Amino acid sequence: MLRLQPRNPNQLLMNKSNIFKVSALMVSALMCFGTPSTAANSSVEVLKSAGIAEEVAPSNWLNLTSMCSDDPSVSRRWRVRNNTDAPVQYTWEVYGTAQSGAGVAPAGDSFFFTDAIDGANTTKIYWVVDGQTFQKTKASGGAQCQIVVPPTPEPCGTNLIVNGDFEAGNSGFSSEYTYKVDGPAGNEL
Repeated sequence: MLRLQPRNPNQLLMNKSNIFKVSALMVSALMCFGTPSTAANSSVEVLKSAGIAEEVAPSNWLNLTSMCSDDPSVSRRWRVRNNTDAPVQYTWEVYGTAQSGAGVAPAGDSFFFTDAIDGANTTKIYWVVDGQTFQKTKASGGAQCQIVVPPTPEPCGTNLIVNGDFEAGNSGFSSEYTYKVDGPAGNEL
C-alpha cells in the first residue's frame, strides 16, 4: 500500500511570477476530478485511499498565511500550505466583501491574491472532507515585500576607438596603415 507522508513545506514554493502554474494545476485538477462540486470528494478519496487520513488530520490538511505584498494598498498575497502529498480543492472569501474564489492547493505551498480593502482584510479558506467543512481564518498584516533594486553597474570605461564609425575621417585613432588620398574627387583609400 502506498503511504504518503506530510511534505517538507519548503519543497515547493510558488510566487507571483509563476502564478500561472497554479492556474494550470487548477484546470488540470478540475479536468481529472470533475466539476468543483465533485472535485473535493474525489481528491478526498485519493487522499484516503493513500492513507493520508492517518498521517495528517483533515483539519490540518491546509493552512492559510498572510504574506507580504508588492503594494498592500492594492492587493494582498496569501499562502496556502498543503500538508499532504495530494492536491486539495478549497474555496476562499474575504470577510465582509463579495470577494471570493476557488483553487487547488498542490502539495507544498501555493499562493493567491485578493484586492485590498480598508481594515484587516480577513480571509478564510474552506475545504470539505466527507461532508465536513474545515476552515482557516487569517487577517492580513499589510506587510510590504522588501523591494530589491539591483545595483547600477559600473561604467566599463571609454570607447577604445573614439572615431569607430569613421565619421571624422582618419582622426581619433592610430594604425600601422598610412592614410592616402586617391583620385581626383579626393576619394580615400
